[in-house]
Amino acid sequence: MKSLNIGYTAGKNISFIKIKSKFNSIKGVFNMETKSWAIFAIIMCTLLTSSAQVFYKKGTNILEFNLHSIITNYYLLIGLVIYAIASIVMILAFKGGDVNVIYPIVSLSYIWVSLLSMYFFNEKMGLFKWIGIAFIILGVVTISYTTKKVSKKKFKK
Repeated sequence: MKSLNIGYTAGKNISFIKIKSKFNSIKGVFNMETKSWAIFAIIMCTLLTSSAQVFYKKGTNILEFNLHSIITNYYLLIGLVIYAIASIVMILAFKGGDVNVIYPIVSLSYIWVSLLSMYFFNEKMGLFKWIGIAFIILGVVTISYTTKKVSKKKFKK
C-alpha cells in the first residue's frame, strides 16, 4: 500500500496528513471492459427516458397549475415512474462498463424523441434535423470506438 502526503504550513509549523490508497486497485477499475449488456441497458434507458418525455408532453396539454391537477395528471405521473425506472437502468449500465463509453450513448435520446414526436404529435422533421440525427449517430459511434481503442492501448502491459 502506498501513501500520499498532503502538507500545509501554518506559520512555522508544518502538518502532514497521510492518505493511504491502493493505487493498483484504482487502476484496475479504470481498465474495465464495457460489457454488451451494459450498452443494451443504456440504449433501453434512452428509450425509456424518451418515452417519459412523450408522457410529459401529453401531460402538459391538460396541465393546470394547482396541486390537485398535478397529482391527478396521469401522464405526468407515468412519465415520472418511467424516469425512475430509467435511472435504475442507467445505474446498472454504469456498473457494467466505462462511463466514457456508455454515457455518450445517452445522446440517442434526441433521436428517439424526434421520431416519437413525429408519430405521436405529428411534428415535422426537416432536412437539418435529419442531418443532426446523422451527426449524433456518427458522434456516438466515433466516441465509443475511439474510447475503446485508446483505453486498450493505455492499459496494456
